[in-house]
Amino acid sequence: MSQLQRYCKKNQVDIVILVHFKIDLKVLKQINHLKTRNPDAKVILVNMVHEMQSLTRALQQGLDGYVTRGNISTELNQALSEVIAGQIPYLPEQVANKIEKSKQENLKKKESLISYPTERKLSLAA
Repeated sequence: MSQLQRYCKKNQVDIVILVHFKIDLKVLKQINHLKTRNPDAKVILVNMVHEMQSLTRALQQGLDGYVTRGNISTELNQALSEVIAGQIPYLPEQVANKIEKSKQENLKKKESLISYPTERKLSLAA
């Protein structure tokens, strides 16, 4: 059990700011554990490397806000304000745009894989 898990087990937690270099399995497990034990706790992640697929997984685990380390001075206060106000999830505009673009591209790929049957007239042999 990590130090964070021990602390959250003993104390009521309202908001947690996780700082990691990248989103890996450990981070995803931390988010899941925090949200499972403290569903009302708000979790904001600050990280350097943002891969859209990993960020999407973190959001699925219950991440409430995301800030890139390069913009921490300008974005962290904004993220805290919005997350506390219930405007979840907080994502920097550029990241939100990338996620939306990725969703659109995935939708197009799925649509291209679906083949719709064409109407054919069947002739019965007599």
